[in-house]
Amino acid sequence: MLLKRSSTSKFFAKAFVFPGGATEAADFSPNWLKHFTESGFDREQLASEFIVSLHHRIPLYANASTFPDCIPEISFRISAIRETFEETGVLFCKPIESDRNNASEFFTIDDLQEWQERVHGNPEQFLHLCQQYKLYPDIWSLYEWSNWLTPANMGPKRYDTIFYLAVVDNQPKVRIDGTEITQIQVGYFSISLLYRPLKNLPSHTVIYYRSGSTRSVPFGRMYKVIFGWLLLRCTNCADLRILILLKN
Repeated sequence: MLLKRSSTSKFFAKAFVFPGGATEAADFSPNWLKHFTESGFDREQLASEFIVSLHHRIPLYANASTFPDCIPEISFRISAIRETFEETGVLFCKPIESDRNNASEFFTIDDLQEWQERVHGNPEQFLHLCQQYKLYPDIWSLYEWSNWLTPANMGPKRYDTIFYLAVVDNQPKVRIDGTEITQIQVGYFSISLLYRPLKNLPSHTVIYYRSGSTRSVPFGRMYKVIFGWLLLRCTNCADLRILILLKN
């Protein structure tokens, strides 16, 4: 799924991009680990699941020392989930006390849109949303795919971007704001790493996830996707993107 940026965007206007965006301090709040603990997930358990190696972390994870009371591998996933919700209304969350996997079932359309706007205006509202509706971000649904750093010859702005893959059973309902994002497109990827059968994708991507990502500096400015451009949107700060893939 790709989103078309507004014609008024200062960066790559009208380009198609994957949902996601920049991190916020709220994503690294120690209250997130407290919320996961209250949801039944122990900090040590989370660390063992998501920290591949303290000595071989990609720079984005390793340099998050300004937030000592967080697990960067989790906080960056929260950033990606929050940004995706802001842009699309797609909520990668699960209920704490229910067997239902779709957290959106707990909301009316109006309520979901209201929270989308509230989180867009204040990133701290995402934690409040999860607390109020007894949800937790489904960080387990995001598989590390790659970490790209903008080549130095592309100008003064360099973006350091982690791409996550998320496989969904059905095409999610998208609510774009019409200002930052004006259109969505869904199609088939022509990227070689995605040639594997989609039904086996999680088992393949978990290999990257367990062995740890490596930062790459792609050659060229863009990669072609059948239905749009895969935009290398990266900066001196972190940028997170989710490739939402529909299971056949």
